[in-house]
Amino acid sequence: MGTTPRPQPVSEYPVQVGPKHYTVEFENERVRVLRITHGPREKSVMHGHPAIVSVALTDAHLRFSYPDGRTEEIETEGRADHVVQRCFRAPSRESERQTL
Repeated sequence: MGTTPRPQPVSEYPVQVGPKHYTVEFENERVRVLRITHGPREKSVMHGHPAIVSVALTDAHLRFSYPDGRTEEIETEGRADHVVQRCFRAPSRESERQTL
């Protein structure tokens, strides 16, 4: 069973408000691929995303700041071995893109 994707509102599109850090690498009617780059200690401007999947190409330590004042720190690895456990009772579907 397929569903038609619906556009989701985005507060500020990152490519428009932060072109120094966000560039479009590929786009068609179904998907948009952004390249995101930040130098050491660089900070983006406030922006939003529709539903996304983000893939870390390098190790990173990131701090996300939200409009309500909350912050969240995340460390990523360009490659990460891991175990996945689905916590919801419904099955999941995923799409994975890999860089070789």
